[in-house]
Amino acid sequence: AYAHMKGRVDVVEYLGADTYLYVTPKGHATMIVRVAGTETVQVGDDVALVFEKDFICFFDEDGQAIR
Repeated sequence: AYAHMKGRVDVVEYLGADTYLYVTPKGHATMIVRVAGTETVQVGDDVALVFEKDFICFFDEDGQAIR
């Protein structure tokens, strides 16, 4: 099953092969999303996220995995 969500990019971290996007969907906490390093995304861009629910990782405020 897939989840769909839209949000605004707050931070972009280019790390070579990967890029981390800090995305804030309306009404939700900021999410960190890993994409290919070749993606051209800028702070302030609105993005649509589509992801498999089975591959989502959640962490608590101490960085411990919840799921």
